[in-house]
Parts: sequence; C-alpha cells; structure tokens
Amino acid sequence: MKEYWSNLSTGKKVKLVGTVLLVIIALIFIVRNWQPTEVIFVFFKMQIPLTLIIILSGIIGFAAASLFDYKKFKARDNEIKKLSEQLNASKKIDGGEVVDKPVDL
Repeated sequence: MKEYWSNLSTGKKVKLVGTVLLVIIALIFIVRNWQPTEVIFVFFKMQIPLTLIIILSGIIGFAAASLFDYKKFKARDNEIKKLSEQLNASKKIDGGEVVDKPVDL
C-alpha cells in the first residue's frame, strides 16, 4: 500500500482523499437521516426514509435538467448543420480554387 501511495501524483492523492471523505460524509448523512417520513402524494400517503426522498428528488431534478439541455443542444446542432450547409453551398470551386461568396443569415 505504501508503494501504491508513493507512486501517486499529488493531484491523484488529493482526489483519492477527497473521494474517501465524501463517501464517509455521505454514509454519515444516510445513517443519520434514515428515519421514515410521511409523504403525501395526490391520492395516497407513504412512509419513506428521508434519505431516499432526497436522493430521488435529486435524480428527478437531474433527469428533468438533462431533458431540457438535450432539446437545447439538439436545436443548436440543427442550426450548426443548417449554417454549414449554407456555407458549403456558397462556396464554389473555380479552377481548383475555392471562391467564397457572402452568406445571407
């Protein structure tokens, strides 16, 4: 183990120690917040551990944000493709030389 530790760069040591600390903090958080909490949905009530509620809320929020980002990046990719096609259409090969014409945006 000493050999492994001595072969690590300073950045990797910091990353390893930080990861271990985050895991320990997460485990303490999970154990301390495991008490059941009543959650009222539209038509029913449920007893769920508080930790699971927090984790599920984070996952749902991440999924929603990812969907909105996907739509935004897809629209941007389509715009880049359209502009690239316009740019390629505006170029004309004239005797082996590329002549650029202005592109109307």
